[in-house]
Amino acid sequence: VQSSRCGIFHIDSQGDCIYVNNRWSDITGITWKDALGKGWLTTVHPDDRRYIFEEWCRGMKENRSNKLKYRIHRPDCAETWVYSQAMPEIDETGKITSYVGTITDITDFERFIEEKRLIERQANEILREKEERYRNLFEDSKDAIYISTREGKFIDVNQAMLDLLGYTKEEMIRLDVERLYANPADRLKFQQGIEKLGSLKDYELKLLKKDGTEMDCLLTATLCRLNDGAILGYQGIIRDISRNKENEKKISDYQAQLRSLASQLSYAEERERRRIATDLHDHISQNLALAKLKLEALQELISGDFTEYVDVIHELLEKAIQYARSLTFELSPPVLYELGFEAAVGWLSEQFQRQHGILVDFYDDRQPKPMNEEIRIFLFKTVRELLTNVIKHAHASKTGISIKREGDNVQIMVEDDGIGFDTPEKKSTKINTFGLFNIREQLQHLGGHFNVKSESGHGTRITLIVPIKDRG
Repeated sequence: VQSSRCGIFHIDSQGDCIYVNNRWSDITGITWKDALGKGWLTTVHPDDRRYIFEEWCRGMKENRSNKLKYRIHRPDCAETWVYSQAMPEIDETGKITSYVGTITDITDFERFIEEKRLIERQANEILREKEERYRNLFEDSKDAIYISTREGKFIDVNQAMLDLLGYTKEEMIRLDVERLYANPADRLKFQQGIEKLGSLKDYELKLLKKDGTEMDCLLTATLCRLNDGAILGYQGIIRDISRNKENEKKISDYQAQLRSLASQLSYAEERERRRIATDLHDHISQNLALAKLKLEALQELISGDFTEYVDVIHELLEKAIQYARSLTFELSPPVLYELGFEAAVGWLSEQFQRQHGILVDFYDDRQPKPMNEEIRIFLFKTVRELLTNVIKHAHASKTGISIKREGDNVQIMVEDDGIGFDTPEKKSTKINTFGLFNIREQLQHLGGHFNVKSESGHGTRITLIVPIKDRG
């Protein structure tokens, strides 16, 4: 008994100690001498005595063993928890004469349990605070937020969602999600997309308000899953982008108007150039040529010192005629109007080759390309500008121009073997220079497009695609 790891005690029917072992003294902090003759209840913590006494008395009435858990009232005031079991000893008459029992120190276990309870209380408090914070964010958010089942029933919606769609919360909870889609096929697409990817961001669709008004929206949503991975439903955020759509349309219309005005301005500028070039050719050039003929006739009639002056005047007239003719072609080449676009580009190739010493390879597939005057003028000016860029920036030794018909479009390609440049992210559709930007905008107005392919040290290729039939 003395070597037992449990505290062992023997008390009489009145509860006074008859015997305690050494382990009992270690646990209670009371020596066996101090314990003998005293009631065992004095070893119980004062706060636990009433409850323990009531339980002890109940066990005595029922003639059963007592199993109790309580704190010990140690002399050093150290808090110690014990688990006690006591069996009654009964005489021949059935009367309880004494109790024999054990106590086990469970202080560490109780501290563990208390710490666990404390952690649970703290966790519950944190969860409560988080839930409250989430609820506040959910309710106060300016974005429409919802939670729905997989079958299409709303579990919860915030006030912004109600304001957006015009329903009450009770109406939304009873509402089927499908009734909100302006296009029923969008729901299936959304469901297939989110269940395949796990989430969708900025999914664009049209929703119906309670009054039937269509609304352009962006939907961002994620899956809600159970612990076993089964899909419970969806939670998402809806944003009204109807105003953005209206603004985008206004901007698009405004850009279209600007392109139209730019095209009209360019066309008007070319007509004015053509008028000036025609006047220059029909009047100034003709008059200069006539003056030259008259001077040549006069030259035959004079002699002596006047001959030298006449030669000088003749030379000046010849230079003026050549300059006027060159200026006429610079302003508006007559070949463009008299022989057509392809011939004009061929003439332009020869001019650049002769004037700048660069080899210009020209190719035309000779297929009919019926273009109106506006398109012909624009394309000619564009090819001339691209050739000028080659001369100024490419440092090329050779360039090529090809004109082909591709269905209802004409394809014009201008390429060189110059120094090239790195297009941003290697995407040829991103334009930085104003000249190319202006070409792109006018091409869009004409229903066409273009792309640029270039790489540093490997030349540049620019392709124009334009409809050859009149628009509208």
